[in-house]
Amino acid sequence: MKRKIFLSTVVFLSIFLFFCAKPEKPVAKIGGNWVSFEQWQAFLNSNQFKDFDDQEKLNNAFESFIKRELAYERAKRKGLLAGRLWEDQKEKIERNTVIYNFILAKYLNGVSDPSEDEMYEVFKMDNARRHLWGVGVKGKENASEVANALKSGGDIEKIFEQHKSDLPNGPKSYDIGYPKFNEIPPEIQKVFFSGNDGDVIEPIQFSQDGYMVVVLKELQLPPKQEKYDQIVARKALGLRFQKAMSKCNDDYKNNFPDTYDNQIVSELLKNEKPTDEELNKTVGRVGSKTIKYANLLETYYSDMQKGVNLPRNEETFKKVFDKIVLETRVYLAGEKEGILKDKKVASEIWEKTHEAGASMCYQDFANEVAIKDEDLKNYYEKNINKFAGQGSYNLRYLLSKTPESLNNAVILFKKGAKWEDVLKSPGILPETDSGILGWKNQNEINSIMPSNISEKLMGIEKGKWLADKIGPDRLIAIYVEDKKQGEIYPFEQVRDKVKEFYIKENGIKLFEDFLQNEVKKSIKVETYPQNLK
Repeated sequence: MKRKIFLSTVVFLSIFLFFCAKPEKPVAKIGGNWVSFEQWQAFLNSNQFKDFDDQEKLNNAFESFIKRELAYERAKRKGLLAGRLWEDQKEKIERNTVIYNFILAKYLNGVSDPSEDEMYEVFKMDNARRHLWGVGVKGKENASEVANALKSGGDIEKIFEQHKSDLPNGPKSYDIGYPKFNEIPPEIQKVFFSGNDGDVIEPIQFSQDGYMVVVLKELQLPPKQEKYDQIVARKALGLRFQKAMSKCNDDYKNNFPDTYDNQIVSELLKNEKPTDEELNKTVGRVGSKTIKYANLLETYYSDMQKGVNLPRNEETFKKVFDKIVLETRVYLAGEKEGILKDKKVASEIWEKTHEAGASMCYQDFANEVAIKDEDLKNYYEKNINKFAGQGSYNLRYLLSKTPESLNNAVILFKKGAKWEDVLKSPGILPETDSGILGWKNQNEINSIMPSNISEKLMGIEKGKWLADKIGPDRLIAIYVEDKKQGEIYPFEQVRDKVKEFYIKENGIKLFEDFLQNEVKKSIKVETYPQNLK
């Protein structure tokens, strides 16, 4: 027993001395804690700083760094960096950083940017179209017979006529059209690019007794682009890492086997409001790591918030578990291969943890800071339209694939052309239909427009246009034909909202002043600017 206590004490002292010992090249000492050159570099890398030859910019960056570290130290001293939520956040930071760096180093040869071919693969998935024929059939046996008949060269038009009344909501024609990759079921996606013209896909069930027999026809591939936009690049990067993680998962399955208790999960799913005891129940393992029911729920609701509609059943939760297994196994692989011993990775984890801690300090400050009524009233009077009731807007719109087509149509409208003629302008898409939205209030606009557009639209004056992107190959131009302002609410009625907006616009400046004037008095700061390079 004494030996165990002695060893624990030695380990604790080793860790304590490691973090408290003066680094070889320190840049600061804040509240008794040394900050190394590697940690300073991690901060610069995180903020994509490259102007090392510009001393003024370097000094400004260092000033921001010191303020950030003061915020972190204050959060620590105030007890904000304690408890389960903070521990979970730290664990996520470490896991994600290890996964990223390990995959990058071992599977992507240190190259994070996707290649032209990888970006085209994503662009192709977003824009390629496949001509499809199909027959809706009642019953699996009948569907199999239809599939065999088509494979043998049967006339699809005649076969469709024989079965068109099988299903009340079945297709009205055997010609399905030219859907995109993301508009079709997974069964067709598997052969969307690889299947040959004339291939018949095995029957796909789409209702209780309804089946679809699909025939692949012409594949229309988009041309390669000279330059791809950020959306495509981001998707390609995600796909690149996803493939590498799958490879890593396969490589380390034997090292870190997983187990899953479907029976426990089935029982737990019956209770929509689980107790703390139920949340802490172990539902599976990956290597030495336990997966609790709370982990499944967290990932499930996280995916739901991203717009993924997932049924709450055993099948879904097994897929959620598999997703957790993938990430956990890659993390354990990185840990096994010593990625945490890499100084760069350790500094990156330190940087992200301190950024998260400083953010918590800011949120705490924003919740507690007192703003004088005089300042809030002045802000209210200067920005009174922000605190009005719902306004309404009389809107028209045009859809196109290119900015040139939109611009030409808008010019035509400004020259006095009839709206019907503007709709016929080259490049204006048929989906525009009448192009008239009519009067819409702010809630209605929010429900039909992406947030980036609806927010901008609030500031557009009567008689003006707003143009923006609404998808990978969709542009929209919106015309504000007329607008009506909502009711102006008195200051006392919207005081909390005024404070919220005031802090949103002025909070960072107030926080920096607070750090400079109040926190710095209680937290000792030493700097070593000679070590910044």
